[in-house]
Amino acid sequence: MSDPGSWIAELQRRRVPRTLVAYLAVTFGALQGLDILVNALNLPHAIMTGLVVAALLGIPVTVALAWRYDLTAEGVVRTPAIPPAQPLAPAPRRLWPWLLGALGLVLALSGGAFWKLHAPQAALEKDRVAVLPFSVRGSTQYAYLREGMPDLLGPLLTRAGLRRVDGRALLHAVQGLPPDLDLEQAGEVARQFGAGLFLVGDVLEVKDKLQLHAQLYETGGAAALAEATFEGDAGALFTGVPELLNQLRPALVARAGMKADSALANLAGTNTTSLPALQAFLEGERLMRKNDFPSAQHAFQRAVAEDPAFTLAQYRLAVAASWVGDFPSGWLALEKALAQKDKVSAHERQLIEAFAFYWRGQGPQAEAIYRSILRESPDDGETWYQLGEVLFHCGVEQARSPIEARAAFERAIELLGPDFSPARNHLQSIAVMLRDREAIERELSAIRKDPTQGTPGLAWLFETALGREEEAKKDAGELANLNGQMFMASQLVWFGLPAARSTAALDEAAKMAKAPFEKRSVILFRAQILAVHGRPLEAEALLATADPAPIYSRAQMTLWPLLGRDKRSVQEQLAQLKGPDFVEKTGVPHLEAVRIHTYTHGLLASALGDAAATEADALALEATTDPENSPQGKDLARTIRANLLLTKGDVAGALLLFEQMTAGHPMRSMGFNLLTTAFPRWLRAEALRLAGRTQEALAFYESLDTNSEWVMAGFWAPERLRRAQVLESMGKREAAAALYRDFANLWADCEPQLTPVRDDAKTRLAMLAKETSVAAPMVAK
Repeated sequence: MSDPGSWIAELQRRRVPRTLVAYLAVTFGALQGLDILVNALNLPHAIMTGLVVAALLGIPVTVALAWRYDLTAEGVVRTPAIPPAQPLAPAPRRLWPWLLGALGLVLALSGGAFWKLHAPQAALEKDRVAVLPFSVRGSTQYAYLREGMPDLLGPLLTRAGLRRVDGRALLHAVQGLPPDLDLEQAGEVARQFGAGLFLVGDVLEVKDKLQLHAQLYETGGAAALAEATFEGDAGALFTGVPELLNQLRPALVARAGMKADSALANLAGTNTTSLPALQAFLEGERLMRKNDFPSAQHAFQRAVAEDPAFTLAQYRLAVAASWVGDFPSGWLALEKALAQKDKVSAHERQLIEAFAFYWRGQGPQAEAIYRSILRESPDDGETWYQLGEVLFHCGVEQARSPIEARAAFERAIELLGPDFSPARNHLQSIAVMLRDREAIERELSAIRKDPTQGTPGLAWLFETALGREEEAKKDAGELANLNGQMFMASQLVWFGLPAARSTAALDEAAKMAKAPFEKRSVILFRAQILAVHGRPLEAEALLATADPAPIYSRAQMTLWPLLGRDKRSVQEQLAQLKGPDFVEKTGVPHLEAVRIHTYTHGLLASALGDAAATEADALALEATTDPENSPQGKDLARTIRANLLLTKGDVAGALLLFEQMTAGHPMRSMGFNLLTTAFPRWLRAEALRLAGRTQEALAFYESLDTNSEWVMAGFWAPERLRRAQVLESMGKREAAAALYRDFANLWADCEPQLTPVRDDAKTRLAMLAKETSVAAPMVAK
């Protein structure tokens, strides 16, 4: 019976395929019914795992029995052998697919059942609790408790050693579901987050009394593990909420491993006994979830006004203030939260400490804490967002790409919803920074459908990034104002478009400028654009017409790389910075003014090789302190010392100083000064290039092209030239050619003293163009 057709005919005669299909149908139906029964009786899920394995093992047994025996009217009999004189006729080969299909169907359905029943259950964590929104009936004055009860119960659970599902992520998950979830819906939501337990409840107001009721369920279970009730007036929340958990304690200890001796005497996470403060705090949390951050800030301010010792409210005030750019109020609140952080749970302490590191600009320390939190609470959407903020704003100081922040922001949106504007805005910025055509198209489509998904002018920016000039012109109307025209000018330069287009935007801005400070701003912008395009002398002459004279801008422009400034011009700018009352005339906060003045003076002195003046400025910078107690002063001192060493040819010494730098910049001063954010990275890239560490140098050069803000403007052309040179030396000719082209375009009309640099780039481009294609679209970076 070596012929396959004969084997198939024999299998058919012995009814093996028919028996196998019948076994499949009966087994699959039985598994479905048993799954319902196991869940209904709240039996261990390991039972279903065993049944599925047994069903899989039954397949070869069924095949063997079907081959050997037949079921007849007389009972089970042995299948008769084939008479020798009657050989089997070969069966049609088309039965092979049917047989293989039956076997495949058995394996697929059995394997699918195994995965469905086993994998999700294994993901449930017994110590993770989902506290779902409570039902509230009665007076509308207590409606805030629908979301407020989870806000109150959550910190108590974390203090007791349990892990709770992030409340904001839960609220996003229940959107679209009925306000009063049934048990099946609640269980499915809990399952999404891997929570082994979930808590539901209701608040009933009767004659100024509150009746609180809570029920604890095991995810997938039909019967409550425990129930708790409490009755009292609104002020009784401080004892009522912990009492609910006290009543649920035995079940939480038995099922989730809660600490048996957990102290639940008060609302540990909020640490306030003021009902008005508590109500304002819960209102602030509700507004944060609605993305109404200014109103949330005001609510938290009311909370801390009622109770200054309300630690968690102080921390949330700091977060809300930072999201609206009110840094003075934010740091004041964060300082108070830090001073009394021991009054809250370990989880809240971590959040406060991480946020303080971020506020000081100490990205690596903040990142480490946020990642630690997320290992324990992977569904904490707001912590994902804060991690993204750290990577986005602080990572660039270590030459880390903003793309590292993208995954964190995407996870925040996944958990908190597409309307979570802080994360959405950052993702839009990243898409433009990385010239990511697919992401830009996606965001542009969202804005076209709903303009509130973006800020004014964003559609114009996206169309410009995509190189669609006609569409961009249609959207330019949103930017028909002074700031809008200046914004357009900066973006057009950053995208490497002809200088005439930026100049035209500034011409429009000049017509709109009325106040003296507006006219001065237009002059500064125009001068910067001239310098970006390789026209520093013309830029300096223009700056001289501004009133008052922008001494710092002129000094800092002298330090922009590759502009060919001689020793005499540096000495002239250094002389302009002298004078005892100079700092007081700047009009900026005193600390920033002192640091900018001393730092700029030190950079000019170090560029001249003046060791004594450089060291005096370095010591002065080290002596400065800021409210955040950040290491910024010491890092600025290291920068000017490193510049001196590079001037003297000591590359190794300069690199040692750069490697000792510990931080970025306090949130309060991010982007405040032109050189504090960009110049250290340029110097470090130069030192790395000279030391032969080209891959590291490339990362620092590229970090100067990660956004279109003017703090980077002086480095857009130089960093392209340096990257082109490094990439060419590494044999990456096409990438080098594209960068030579960008540099040559930016300096197409540069001043005569800079034409040798531009012409050399054009020569390199012409040589590389013979071997490569440099016609890559602008957004294909």
